[in-house]
Amino acid sequence: MSSIDPLTWVFAVVVLAAAALALIAVRGALSVRLRCGAVVLAAVLMAAGYGGLTELMARPKPATLEWVRGYVDTVKVAASHLRENEAIYLWLLFDGETEPRAYRLPWSMETARQLRDAQRTAERRNGEVRMKSPFRKRNAKTDTIFHAPPRPPLPAKTAGAS
Repeated sequence: MSSIDPLTWVFAVVVLAAAALALIAVRGALSVRLRCGAVVLAAVLMAAGYGGLTELMARPKPATLEWVRGYVDTVKVAASHLRENEAIYLWLLFDGETEPRAYRLPWSMETARQLRDAQRTAERRNGEVRMKSPFRKRNAKTDTIFHAPPRPPLPAKTAGAS
């Protein structure tokens, strides 16, 4: 028997507290007892919401749930972890940001192969791995998702430099 995820319990508490508050609000004229109960329920809702947010902070976000950065063209892959037949975990660094964000892609042998090939190429070039359109639906068998950009050319030498 598998244990239930703690986030599921937090979500259940939030839903029940919100439903109870909505029911109290619908009642109209409230007695002192109902108003005190509403304050207690609001406190439970706030605590459960905080607990849920802190629980989520340590987990990779499913890439399908990214709405804010959904239209990003390419991002740097700061790190990755493959769990065969389960998921591909990525830490992506967006342009202009200093901290990577964790995401989870559904497992795909082709996507994992592309990631490993791009990592090997980047290592040979002493470069980085980039991911194209990380939050767009695509076909891993026909679309190139990961790539290692070529090294930028060295700056031109100036005449008279020693």
